[in-house]
Amino acid sequence: MVNRRRTRRPNGSVEVPVRSVRVADDLWEKARRRATYEGVTMSQVLYDFVDGYARGLVDRPRVEVVFTPTRQASSAAAEPVG
Repeated sequence: MVNRRRTRRPNGSVEVPVRSVRVADDLWEKARRRATYEGVTMSQVLYDFVDGYARGLVDRPRVEVVFTPTRQASSAAAEPVG
């Protein structure tokens, strides 16, 4: 009896290493549902994003954090300004 390893790769496809990513369950589930609706696998979705990022076609979202001073509850706050 021949012991064959099952794979999901189509015959003739190039073997690539398996990678691991950390993604919150709710986010993964939303993405998986969309991928299923679009008829693609999550592997293909992730490959497309990484490929686009590597080729400079996709940028990471930029978040600008602005710190504003908080008002201090002191006697200085009660003094008139001017």
